[in-house]
Amino acid sequence: MDDVDDPLHLGVPSGTRTPARFIGDSETLVRLCTGRAVGGAPYELTGRRWRG
Repeated sequence: MDDVDDPLHLGVPSGTRTPARFIGDSETLVRLCTGRAVGGAPYELTGRRWRG
């Protein structure tokens, strides 16, 4: 997220899967969550397949 060096972890560690990890700005995360286009913004989302 903005001004943070650590990635945002999404989900709860269950012991079988690790939480997803998002690296990017808050505007891009909101756009992803609402199904809007990110407009070429740089971001990294790992550990989860995004449905959109």
